[in-house]
Amino acid sequence: MNVVGESRRDDGRQTNPSPTQMPRHRKRRSAAERGVFRKGLAAMAAAVLGLTGAMAVQGPAVAVTDEDPEFRLNKADLDFILRQIQISESHAAGNPLLCESPSDTSWTCVPDPKLAYGLRTVDGSYNNLMPNQSTYGAAGEKFPRLAPPLFREADPVAPGAPNTSYDDINNLVVDAEPRMISNLIVDQTVENPAAMEMMSTVEGSYAFDHDNDPATPDRVFIPNVSPDVGLSAPFTGWFTLFGQFFDHGLDLVGKGGSGSIMVPLQPDDELYVEGSNTNFMMMSRATNLPGPDGIPGNGDDVQDSINRTTPFIDQNQTYTSQASHQAFIREYDVVGGRPVNTGKLMNGDDVNSDGVRDGLATWADIKEQAATVLGIALDDMDVNEVPLLKTDPYGHFIPGPNGFPQLVISDTQAIEGNPAAPVDATQAMGAGVAFLDDIAHDAVPNTANTHNEELLAAHFITGDGRGNENIGLTAVHHVFHSEHNRLVDHVDDLLAQIGTTDPGFVAPLARPGPRLGLWRAPVPGRPVRHRDAVPAPRLRGVRAHHLAEHRRRPTQRVAVPRRHQPGHQRRVRPRGLPLRALDADR
Repeated sequence: MNVVGESRRDDGRQTNPSPTQMPRHRKRRSAAERGVFRKGLAAMAAAVLGLTGAMAVQGPAVAVTDEDPEFRLNKADLDFILRQIQISESHAAGNPLLCESPSDTSWTCVPDPKLAYGLRTVDGSYNNLMPNQSTYGAAGEKFPRLAPPLFREADPVAPGAPNTSYDDINNLVVDAEPRMISNLIVDQTVENPAAMEMMSTVEGSYAFDHDNDPATPDRVFIPNVSPDVGLSAPFTGWFTLFGQFFDHGLDLVGKGGSGSIMVPLQPDDELYVEGSNTNFMMMSRATNLPGPDGIPGNGDDVQDSINRTTPFIDQNQTYTSQASHQAFIREYDVVGGRPVNTGKLMNGDDVNSDGVRDGLATWADIKEQAATVLGIALDDMDVNEVPLLKTDPYGHFIPGPNGFPQLVISDTQAIEGNPAAPVDATQAMGAGVAFLDDIAHDAVPNTANTHNEELLAAHFITGDGRGNENIGLTAVHHVFHSEHNRLVDHVDDLLAQIGTTDPGFVAPLARPGPRLGLWRAPVPGRPVRHRDAVPAPRLRGVRAHHLAEHRRRPTQRVAVPRRHQPGHQRRVRPRGLPLRALDADR
């Protein structure tokens, strides 16, 4: 096993490839109790979608999918996507991603850097195959600057004191302007000249007294009008929720270790309390990079930060930006005593008792599958940092001799999972990303194990650790999660249909016995994930995942020039490169 440090060539070949106690519970919430959380989420998704007229739901929505979707794949689509999968499989096996000749038609490499061929790697590397550009837009890279930074002065800590400055990399900065700007933008009262001007030009606008208090300004109602003067549908609350989801797919910066910002509240702020000594907000500044001495916090830090996610519009909110992270949130069944990827993202509890697991998985679900199927014992501190697995660049774990994932213990050592005696994940190196970046205060895990374990267990696990910030955002995650799994079933059905008329097309994909990918036999003692096995062609689970994923985030060939609450305790894991998936040869 070659597990020394990782390096990469710009043609996509990996050189010197490297991989980069049972869970403690007090009292787990019962399936019925956890179902209450899911029903609330499903209802929220249905309600929000209903605002746009996009969906009408009768009763609890356990899977936000369209029974008769307009978007469907056909045989030509499958043929094209399967060729892209073949390229990724060749790359994962250690072959160059870029062909030596532009006339290469082997479908084992990309003939030209400008062609949108192949699959997206989880961390976004090799999206650009031009020389010296293989990490453009990849996760774990420094935020690029288009101009030299200017760190301005802010407000003084007290009247008469010197102004604080953003140029100070470790001390407190006092700045009232961020809140003032925010309040001005959202001020829809008669005291806002911009709001009054819009009210005079937008039909249907009016002012109203919202609190029967003559001392407070009346509010202004301005109907939603799209930017093209009403030619398109107006915006709704769903637009706002999707906007947050979209934003989370562009960047994630670590916080802490670089000072804080105090934002004083002004007397006219709705949150201001007369006579209170807490009329301010506190924010942590982005974590700086270490200076020449390589040690953060020593006064020579560089005011640049790492983007922990891929900045591409690639659905990393669903699929993660780190290969080990994705491997943990995939769904697996046990076939022949080994975990087999079903092609789906892991679902949670069976909410409506129809034998099919529904919606987003929770932290409790992730821990359960890791222990009972993958043979890895996660504890609550692991939500702060995903344990590092031996993986390929596409989110597949590299199985050990017994077929189970391998935890990376050091640059030269890995240990294989064992469901009979789950391996303690605390000994693994860290992947540099978190399962959860936003956690309810009482549930923030600590080494004394005094946190609310039941509440933490109920947190949903998504491809982005901020998926629990609000229920509306979680609903958006739920929609895209369910759409991936719907596409897996859709491909499954399409292959069965094609097999009846063109068995030669599906013959290379078919193998005798239980269906190991999309089509599979039910596992005794576990809810059926989507259907019982029937005799028909099927696709391997890894390919099934990528077929659904490719329709959601196609490859792009373009050059693209943790947040943790205060008090978070992080297990300190050794690690190699900051965020890069540490891959290993098969």
